[in-house]
Amino acid sequence: MRFKDDAHLLHIIEKIVSQVGRRIDEAQPIMDARLQDGSRVNAIIPLETLQLSVRARRCNRFRLKLKLPIASTIERTDGNIKEAAALLGIDRSTLCEKIERYEIAR
Repeated sequence: MRFKDDAHLLHIIEKIVSQVGRRIDEAQPIMDARLQDGSRVNAIIPLETLQLSVRARRCNRFRLKLKLPIASTIERTDGNIKEAAALLGIDRSTLCEKIERYEIAR
């Protein structure tokens, strides 16, 4: 991605920073955050070394294939994690980990 100039890059950085509820300025010139989709953003704004780094998370079809059965099983058991784990054939702790990783509502 190319930017017109430093002002354009700074505008993009400020837009991203505002979306994650952080701030970046001379007092706090470095910002590192995780976006809602899991992507990582790192920005440094001293104007002599203005930088923006984004590590995007890929959309993974395999993840979606895992998420749907887990979500439907949790829904079918009315949110009973122990029962859902038994139906899925996994430990309760593993199920809780997957719920968090795939951001499944309980």
